[in-house]
Amino acid sequence: MASLQKINWKAVSEEWGTKNNSILALIDCARRNVVELKIRRAYVMEQNKKKRLQFSVALLAGVLLFGSGMKVGAATAEPGSVGDPLITQSYLELRLSQFGAGYECITLNKGATLELPQGAQVVLYTGSAKVKGSLIDMTGGVLAASGTVAERYHAYLAPADGSGLTATAACVVFINGSR
Repeated sequence: MASLQKINWKAVSEEWGTKNNSILALIDCARRNVVELKIRRAYVMEQNKKKRLQFSVALLAGVLLFGSGMKVGAATAEPGSVGDPLITQSYLELRLSQFGAGYECITLNKGATLELPQGAQVVLYTGSAKVKGSLIDMTGGVLAASGTVAERYHAYLAPADGSGLTATAACVVFINGSR
């Protein structure tokens, strides 16, 4: 059998007639398609190499940035500490001052007692205090009996004259109502 390269395709086509010219055209088209496919495959492989290189560079840059941030200490502060507060003190004070008309900020020293009139509201902001008399914990929805520890950031309502707070450590409270 003769190899394909030595066959005289022109002579074969004349022998077969014009009907078979379409077969030769198909063979030629198939050869061109194979070459095109090889070129496309090489192009796609080159593009994939570029994408992998870009991804690798971006990943390396991200790791280096994250590592340098950790070295500097950007993510080492204890959550809720001075280095990483949940909210700033100035923001909280602003919001508490906007909480309602008539709220007043009072600082109590250790052992000091704050007596409230009936209907007054009080919020323990910093420090610690115990309930004097009884107060209604509007945040918790319970009655705080005399001697219980007042919780910070809870709103309390005085049900009777003389109820209030006794500071067990220096504290800051916000009150609404006459003293």
